[in-house]
Amino acid sequence: MSLVLVNGVIYSDRGREEAITIRNGRIVYVGSNEEALEIGGSRARIIDLRGSVVLPGIADAHVHLDELGLSNYILDLRGVKSIGELKERVKQARDEGRIMKGWILGRGWDQELFKERRLPTRDDIDQVCPDIPVLLIRVCGHVAVANTKALEVAGVMGKKVSPTAFEVDSKGIPTGVIFEDGIEVIMRKIPKMDVREKVEVISNALNTLASYGVTAVGFMSCTPDSFEALQILRKQGKLPIRVMVYFTSDMMKYLKRIGLRGGYGDDMLRIMGIKIFVDGSLGGRTAFLRRPYSDSNTRGVLRMSKAEIRSILEEAYSLDLQVAIHAIGDGAIVEALGAIEEAGLDGSHCRIEHASVVDEDIIKMMRKTNVIAVVQPHFIISDWWIVRRLGDDRARWAYAFRSMINAGIRVAFSTDAPVEPVNPWLTIYAAVTRGEMEGIELYKYTVSEKLSLEQALECYTSGSRIALGLREMKLRENALADLTIVDRDPYAVSTFDLKRIRNVATIVNGKVVHIAL
Repeated sequence: MSLVLVNGVIYSDRGREEAITIRNGRIVYVGSNEEALEIGGSRARIIDLRGSVVLPGIADAHVHLDELGLSNYILDLRGVKSIGELKERVKQARDEGRIMKGWILGRGWDQELFKERRLPTRDDIDQVCPDIPVLLIRVCGHVAVANTKALEVAGVMGKKVSPTAFEVDSKGIPTGVIFEDGIEVIMRKIPKMDVREKVEVISNALNTLASYGVTAVGFMSCTPDSFEALQILRKQGKLPIRVMVYFTSDMMKYLKRIGLRGGYGDDMLRIMGIKIFVDGSLGGRTAFLRRPYSDSNTRGVLRMSKAEIRSILEEAYSLDLQVAIHAIGDGAIVEALGAIEEAGLDGSHCRIEHASVVDEDIIKMMRKTNVIAVVQPHFIISDWWIVRRLGDDRARWAYAFRSMINAGIRVAFSTDAPVEPVNPWLTIYAAVTRGEMEGIELYKYTVSEKLSLEQALECYTSGSRIALGLREMKLRENALADLTIVDRDPYAVSTFDLKRIRNVATIVNGKVVHIAL
């Protein structure tokens, strides 16, 4: 049966049209209402768009599906203004019994918003919850705070710990502030969800993305149990959007052992690659810089040497696996690009995730190695403090998307959800305005990096699909029918109103997976 969309606004290769006919997952006609209906036939499903605008399907190249799905079950700590308020949230959760698997879990706090101007510690959390393990992860996912009970459960208290994973006081006792690998040490002690629970969490995340018009997603740091949940959803016909899977790096040896290679699967669920971490985050001062932070004497944390990166790249290449390299600081990016060059690999098999701090030479290296840059424009607004972190000279090259595009680098957009909101129009708004309306200090240093709406949409559609190994999406005959349909024309609204655009329907592979018309 055909699907016919009529009375819409459609910008095709030929100009503005009003209707689309879809059959067998592909666009078979773009043009007038009359012809679209005739081609669709008498049994076609007809949707009256009532002036809604049809766009190529948006793809989010970097999302953490399991963590996004969990957002409905844990404490949302975004916007908390003080450690006192943080403590009150934990106390309230304890009093209300909002406990998951015997733990109180939360995410989203940012110490830059706290009136105390410091990181929370275990002593803070112990004051309101000494008897139930508590883990509260910073918005970036690279820093956390745990109470004493959680540290005891993880076997951390009373032992010598790595200072790069656990902050300690003058006596060598953990303060409860945790970095990078230390978070995983704590997380391993949280009882795992069963298969039914995991399927529900992943399904919630996918349906949320579909409701915002996302038609394809890159699932970063996927674990075996999450992949099992995806396969169950695929078998049940409940996978609403395309999912390209990037496993945690330790999975590579298992893939090799059982003979699974990159590309295994289909256009709805496919193994694409692995994710590795070369550094951390700017918010936690664990992103690795070539020079110390302007507001601290640290350079951050280099989590993997050039030799280690190269070894992983070579093994992944032999298994047809793309490598998504988390590299935020300029020091980490240089290490990653150096490893690609030394390995003699075509960078199209590599993605630099975030690429937050660059300069002209790094951009030239990125172009030379042919890597794909997967960036998160909403960081511009969330990281409002970045000029203080980097100083004036480096701030000029923070989130330098236009410079990358002008240099011929392929740029893909993503949200890194749940780090940033899943709403793609907030991302597009940030890329086009760079915090001008919000008075973000970075704007005056990087106004030249503003993207046009056309560039932003290209990055979010074709750019992200290329990063995910999918075909480019254009509104033309014989193209895959992955469509994002919105309530107003982004080319006709003011720049400020871009963030107010609302998704009204999502079509993936010719099927309506979300509709709110």
